[in-house]
Amino acid sequence: MKVLASDTWAGQIEGHPAEINFVVYADQVAEGRGEVDVSLCQAGRTEAPQLLIGTFQLFLRDFDTPWLQRFWSLYQHNSAFRREVDAFYCLAAYQTPVIQQSISLPRAEATITVDSPLANAIWALNAQGFETLASSAGGAYRKAFVTARHLPRELEEVAQAAGFAVANGTLSTDVPFCQPLAAEAASQSLVQMLHDWSQGELRQASTYQSYRAHVRSCSLVRLPSGTVPSKPRAEPIAALVRKSLAGKAGVSDYAQLRSGRDDYTRMKSADLLRVLELPSLPASLRDRDPAWARRVLRWMARGLSEGMALQKVAVDEAMTDRAREKSKREKGLDAATSSSSESPT
Repeated sequence: MKVLASDTWAGQIEGHPAEINFVVYADQVAEGRGEVDVSLCQAGRTEAPQLLIGTFQLFLRDFDTPWLQRFWSLYQHNSAFRREVDAFYCLAAYQTPVIQQSISLPRAEATITVDSPLANAIWALNAQGFETLASSAGGAYRKAFVTARHLPRELEEVAQAAGFAVANGTLSTDVPFCQPLAAEAASQSLVQMLHDWSQGELRQASTYQSYRAHVRSCSLVRLPSGTVPSKPRAEPIAALVRKSLAGKAGVSDYAQLRSGRDDYTRMKSADLLRVLELPSLPASLRDRDPAWARRVLRWMARGLSEGMALQKVAVDEAMTDRAREKSKREKGLDAATSSSSESPT
């Protein structure tokens, strides 16, 4: 994915210098493909190297500069909110070391180092002739997986039915890192499944699906009540926002959204920024054509998040390009038909 935008904001946490950094990655914005990496850093002294508090990801559709600004202010000054954020995004995962151990492979005079939770399963796979190539116990921000030259059919069947990815000798979790709690639970379920197989106690797929209870359609931690300004939205916009928060908004939903002429139609960028209470253009719009950026700001003012507004304008642009290309093809066809009909027989 290409970098669409990045920015860094400074601040303080408990009297220590701190920063929040974010990078917006996008590929096919019109289709909503993208994510935002957010990093929180702290330093004990001004001249000290940065200490990573943690990193988390947001779906592109959830990204919104005004929301992130409120988040950063709260994270700096509200210790209870910091604890909630740390739990919601599993930030402690960055402080937890990966415990490994060495195992001697049967049928081979070799010793390998693997993540401890997988040690029994890796040994058992190799003992039964399934030569392993790589593995990881995973976690909130690491995919759990095992790769072998080939794998037991019964293990592949249960893994696939449980919702894990199965392809080319690899079993792996398939939960995006925008879902850290679900990703961590999925890693634990995959490790448990491999352990059960190694003990001859492989169970039904439903036993390993509990991680699905942690999957959520929105990647935003809830901000305390009273800190989020109420945004009046027209019902079509409110309906699209609800659908997006449920993870069900598609390209056609964006294509069908129309605003008509409203208070924002003729507003210039400076006026729109005042409405949005933004001191300057968001990072995602700074290198954009001014007219394109203004369209995004209008949709933000109407109630879409920044990520949704980016997708809406990209969808409209793609539809216009397709209509223009269709018109060109039809004119070319008409010209060719007319020329053919005028040719002497």
